[in-house]
Amino acid sequence: MWVAIPSPKQSFWMLVVIGGLPAVPVLIQVDTLARNFGNGSENDSQAMNSFVESLSRLRAITGACVQVVHHTGLVENDRARGSSALRAALDTEMALKPKDGGIQLECTKQKDAMEFVPVGLELEVVPMGFDDDGEEITSCVVIPSAATEGATLAQQLMAGQRVGKNQRHGLEVVRQAVATIQRNEPDRELFCIETKALYDGLGNEIKHKQRRGGVVVWLEESGILHKINSLIYKVNIDALHAALVAG
Repeated sequence: MWVAIPSPKQSFWMLVVIGGLPAVPVLIQVDTLARNFGNGSENDSQAMNSFVESLSRLRAITGACVQVVHHTGLVENDRARGSSALRAALDTEMALKPKDGGIQLECTKQKDAMEFVPVGLELEVVPMGFDDDGEEITSCVVIPSAATEGATLAQQLMAGQRVGKNQRHGLEVVRQAVATIQRNEPDRELFCIETKALYDGLGNEIKHKQRRGGVVVWLEESGILHKINSLIYKVNIDALHAALVAG
């Protein structure tokens, strides 16, 4: 449903609709600004201020977070299109940008906190069923990229939250396994480590069986290892590299 948000009449009826919901929403998304702006011009600061004031009332009445989806300009594609009055009123501004064949989410304004580290994202195709002609229907979901998972781990490690002597040894065991594969098969893109080799490598430094198991769990939870079956683990190279750099 599109609403001319600056219009008092349409805003009133939008609140009536919200009031009839089973629960008060915690997030109200305006998608997009252009479709819900009314007859005013985005470049006019007075019209933009009216739009912002309507959103402020909406937030005050509902207590919800109000999120506006907007576009960059064709020429000034490094900032939101239209009057700067919008950005001035925002608590948080985020921008989606293409990067390295994927998407990067950046924080371009954070009013009361530090800007978050850019987040790498990817589109994953998912099946939705079949149409009347029997052809498959697909859509996309947004997922964190492997590099993002690695970067997140790196931040945690650099903060000293999750790494210790045994964990560092676990990283080294996995690194050596990958290095051996790279020497023998330079063109290899998929890297795995056998469960027995992993535990044997850990056993060189970690004598307590339960602690070895704890390191394996840590490697899995950190996204470095993914258990294929009881005999083998897949290695996430991006997460491993990030952890080695941070550690």
